[in-house]
Amino acid sequence: MFARESTLLTTSGQVHPTIEVIEQNHIRYLRFGHNGGWQGARSITYPDEIIFPYQRAFASLTKSLPSVDRFLSIGVGIGTALRTVLRDHQECDMYGVEIDETVVNVAIEYFDSPSHRDVNYWIGDGVTFLAKVELTFDLIFVDAYMRNQIYSACLEPAFATVLYEGLSDNGLAACNIISSTPPVGQVQTFLDAAQDIFAEVLLLPVGVPFAEQNTLAVLSKRAGIAQDWIQQIRSNAELSWLQRVSWPNRLSEYGGKRE
Repeated sequence: MFARESTLLTTSGQVHPTIEVIEQNHIRYLRFGHNGGWQGARSITYPDEIIFPYQRAFASLTKSLPSVDRFLSIGVGIGTALRTVLRDHQECDMYGVEIDETVVNVAIEYFDSPSHRDVNYWIGDGVTFLAKVELTFDLIFVDAYMRNQIYSACLEPAFATVLYEGLSDNGLAACNIISSTPPVGQVQTFLDAAQDIFAEVLLLPVGVPFAEQNTLAVLSKRAGIAQDWIQQIRSNAELSWLQRVSWPNRLSEYGGKRE
């Protein structure tokens, strides 16, 4: 039986009219508006546990990388990706871009997102930031989700080029997308553009099979990253038994353009 929601905070941001922090069944959630989708979740009882499957997938990818010297998270949410990378690559130079400053403040205060001492937080449009900043990143995580949908600029074909140019020579980007299998429409168009320029494009759907679901799309400047990732998934004690068994079989290289 589900416990009743407890509202810890209701406030407004510079972009989001309503920002809420909710607790239910020992889980603390962030959402934008009463009917908005969950932007992040953290266990009160087990704070190191990662709740959302796509974030678990990203954590396993991060563990498979030998080093990450500079990391960018486009979309801060509750700071899960920032905590994950900082845990596994403690000397990493960390950057987080969030369109609404209130979200960053709430993430730090209510969800233990890394502080300003550990992360260079920037407020603004993440796509514009990456296009203009004079830095390259070894790892970029794109999780820019508005109230009920992915920020559309992150699915534009031109954004694939922005990601490519913003990465170091052997860098990779991981994008949380909502997609059917195989991808269609705007997601397919974006992945087609990425396939034209990246050495490898991998897809790991982590939701219910045969349904539209969260999928981690990994765009890599170097080929051959799948095997190390699969080995990490199979041995990762933070994943469920089902995830360790099924995700290596669900991980695939993007099939490319279709007539």
